[in-house]
Amino acid sequence: MLSKPRVQYTIAAFYGQKPQEFVSFLDGIREIISNHPLGRHFQPYANDQVHTTLMGLERLMDRNHSINLNRYEATGEACEMRLEGCVDLFESFLDGVRIRLGGFNPAYDQFLSWEARPYQRSFGIHASTGKVVLNGWPVLEGTGSVSFTDGVWQLRKNLHDKHNLRHKYHQYEDNDVFMVVGDLPNPHHQDTEDHQVFNLQRKELEDDVRTFLSTSRPYYLKLSIEDIAVIGYQDPVLPPHETQVYPLNRLRTNLPQMRSLFSEK
Repeated sequence: MLSKPRVQYTIAAFYGQKPQEFVSFLDGIREIISNHPLGRHFQPYANDQVHTTLMGLERLMDRNHSINLNRYEATGEACEMRLEGCVDLFESFLDGVRIRLGGFNPAYDQFLSWEARPYQRSFGIHASTGKVVLNGWPVLEGTGSVSFTDGVWQLRKNLHDKHNLRHKYHQYEDNDVFMVVGDLPNPHHQDTEDHQVFNLQRKELEDDVRTFLSTSRPYYLKLSIEDIAVIGYQDPVLPPHETQVYPLNRLRTNLPQMRSLFSEK
């Protein structure tokens, strides 16, 4: 019989302390939100809390076997996660990769994200959840020009095919590097005029932040194995005082520790 453990895990990048330049970049976005009429509803995340999920490791337990939850929910397959060698894939696919945030004009269409242009996908406030999301995409260093890559999607695909790890948005061939920077829920009942006004203001705010990102210099965030960790959590927003952080490069040399984490019920 499958059971859901109390502690779950995810592989995240940029969790914890951030470069000051990146904090300043986030502050520019948070200032726009705070100064908007909807700003009074904004619940920003702490800097350390902001991260990107590269691969969820959420699981169900079948005795001592860890079954990938995303794959089970999507396909009904009870596939045991294979952890051996997965750290090497991160190094292989993310070598020389930076994440570009912003700098996309509305007409830019050299690639699409979920069938939308980067300008539209660079920032959004989810209507159903209130999650405030910043989006970026991987580029290769040392090419002499900006060269976008699908390396994040290829990493996720290989983790799926070789290690039974399924990304939550696998069906979209997701190459996004998204970061939730806070919550902005609609406090009004769905059938009220206030709810509709809130949604109109939400779209205006999205346009304000997208314009800011489009007209600002792109921010490039270097992504390396040292920036990635396995995070143990009970609260999915990953409050810093309630999580356990296991740097990925250290787990590679301590596979028994990695196995023991995923055998806990």
